[in-house]
Amino acid sequence: LGLLAVGLLLLLLLLELIQIVAEIADFHDRRNRLGRYLDKIELCGLCTLYACPEELYPKEACDQSKAELRKANVKWSGATTVKVHPMRDGRRVPIKTLMKKMHILQYEHPAPFAEVTLAPSRVVVMLKQSAGSPGQPFVSVGDRVTEGQVLSDVPEKTLGAAVHAPFAATVAEVTANHIVLTR
Repeated sequence: LGLLAVGLLLLLLLLELIQIVAEIADFHDRRNRLGRYLDKIELCGLCTLYACPEELYPKEACDQSKAELRKANVKWSGATTVKVHPMRDGRRVPIKTLMKKMHILQYEHPAPFAEVTLAPSRVVVMLKQSAGSPGQPFVSVGDRVTEGQVLSDVPEKTLGAAVHAPFAATVAEVTANHIVLTR
């Protein structure tokens, strides 16, 4: 009986070794087959934040694999239409669990909506709204402006944004950076 057990154990080890060798030999083919599906994987990072209990980084692994496949010039050749998985509704992420994993659950507090009308007596309208150049003012101190009236515009062939009066007001100050309006 002891010899039979040793024989079975050796047979199991041999089968496992054969499987490992077959997997190593098939590695490149599997990688190419996997690579064809990588383009269809959503790389939002949710798998890293939520789904991976071992705190691995599946998104980063996919990013790295995609980069290697691009470098090897391996491209997706299958269908480009995506069929919704039949278990989609069962795969929804529990938001509370995601918030806990992201360490933001302590910020979850009720915030009832309260309709408030704001009526500031003074506003500062910045002439540079984002990327690009600041607008050039069209108004002067003391001018009366109406709601929606253009206060500045950007020169032709320049990136920037025109700014408008948020309400009817009087121009109190004009600088290269901003316009101050008062009611």
